[in-house]
Amino acid sequence: LMACAQPAEAKKEFNKAADQAARDVSLLALIATSLWRWNLRTDSITLLRKIIRILPENADARFNLAHALKDVSKISEAENECRLALQLAPDHSEALGLLSTIVVQSGQIEEALEIFSALGRDRSDTDSINSGELFCSLYSDVMSPEEVFALHNQRLSNWNDDPDLGKHNHLNSPDPVRKLRIGYMSPDFSGNHPVAQFIAPVLANHTAEQFESICYSFPQHATETDANLKSMCDKWRDASTWSEARLIRTILDDEIDILVDLAGHTAGGRLPLLRHRPAPVQACYIGYPHSTGLKTVDYFIADAIVSPPELDPLYSETVMRLDPCVFCFDPNYETPPVDLGLAKSRETITFGSANHVPKLTPTTVKVWSKILHEVPKSRLLLKAGPFADNAVQERYLELFSEQGIERNRLDLHGPTKFYPHLEFYRHFDIGLDPIPYNGGTTTYHSLWMGVPVVTLQGGNFPSRMSSSILSVVGLDDLVAQSEDEYVKIAIDLATDKNRRLSLRASLRETLSKSPACNGKIFTKGLEKLYREMWQRWCEGQPTMTS
Repeated sequence: LMACAQPAEAKKEFNKAADQAARDVSLLALIATSLWRWNLRTDSITLLRKIIRILPENADARFNLAHALKDVSKISEAENECRLALQLAPDHSEALGLLSTIVVQSGQIEEALEIFSALGRDRSDTDSINSGELFCSLYSDVMSPEEVFALHNQRLSNWNDDPDLGKHNHLNSPDPVRKLRIGYMSPDFSGNHPVAQFIAPVLANHTAEQFESICYSFPQHATETDANLKSMCDKWRDASTWSEARLIRTILDDEIDILVDLAGHTAGGRLPLLRHRPAPVQACYIGYPHSTGLKTVDYFIADAIVSPPELDPLYSETVMRLDPCVFCFDPNYETPPVDLGLAKSRETITFGSANHVPKLTPTTVKVWSKILHEVPKSRLLLKAGPFADNAVQERYLELFSEQGIERNRLDLHGPTKFYPHLEFYRHFDIGLDPIPYNGGTTTYHSLWMGVPVVTLQGGNFPSRMSSSILSVVGLDDLVAQSEDEYVKIAIDLATDKNRRLSLRASLRETLSKSPACNGKIFTKGLEKLYREMWQRWCEGQPTMTS
């Protein structure tokens, strides 16, 4: 019924089955899982709570509820259930792993890294643990770029030392000019996800005579696939229930020439299958802003600002640069108009950020607090999913309080639907970029809504994303090279109302006319890189003689 787009009828059947199951915990758990998969989250959580009432001392039941609560941004309750599961079963490694991701969502990065490290020592099946730890390390304001890269190499050493690594014999024709099959694989082909927003212009503008696009989708929830994206590609493979072996076999059967992973070490990704090299050329693009550390990933697609040549030693892949910017922002959805009236009438400065909570590091809080101290009566608005949880709000209010910022100068907001989310930017005068993990989609959204962003450029891809995006609209002067310069730029912009209003009125047009916002031009550049990758592979193949 869900597959046939009859959610109301499906929900009735799910509820009927749950009533009939009564106290059959195994069946209730199965129904709860099905409800969750089909995005009926409230009903799923209700069933999971029922299971705990039946089996309050069951660690698995606590773990399942914690997992569900985490995904609806009930962070503190999820953490509590997870810790209860660990009290009941101290060796419950899945619960400890979940706890680490919950702690990440509340912004406690260093604690999460300690948990990940302990998990890696205690378990042999560490693929998901390693990926979780590596993604978490990108947020750290304690680790240097060199240390983050070293951690990637260390955690993937078992993969890279495998003697059977990438031993498929590919039958792809080594013709350097023929039409190419490009495979894109991701768990994030859903409408509002950053990956979906950035890949949509590419899928829509591939040159049909030269490139065929095939998407391999494995969403974590069955209703999250974007029908619009499905219509843009040539072939769509729903691999959400497929084993690794089946997905590898399908990629081989599809005779993919270049396989592009759009997830890396992010949640739901299937990077491990690239160890087996199902395609002759493999690349990483947009979904993970760092080297994967995996030797069978041949190329990493970047640009000259996020990854200048001097940063090449921080990649296990060969870096291919797509200029002027690696991110294409070409919105094919309705967006609110830029609000000039509110910006003109505001008498005090409002700084803002809609970046994810893990990016709001102690360094970020410290630097932003300095700005608030220097701009009298200014306010800071923060918007992120975990702020739906009062405990997460309280943690950040306290962190700013420790820096001398009164609570009444901060407004913390939870998630909204996408259109109201974009409307929220009307309340910002100046966007503040987090340190060290910059905004990507959020920076584009801010500029699109007429709000300039101040950023601090760092020493690896995650800390240089906004620098690249700001260069597209000629705002390189808002890119700082030190914390002190970051503070000064924000203060200077706060005192220059004429410039802010001018940017408010012009940024959307400037952005929309840039090459990074032209899907056709952008995709031509990407296709040129694909062709170069393919030609290199062809040159490395043995010459056939008759």
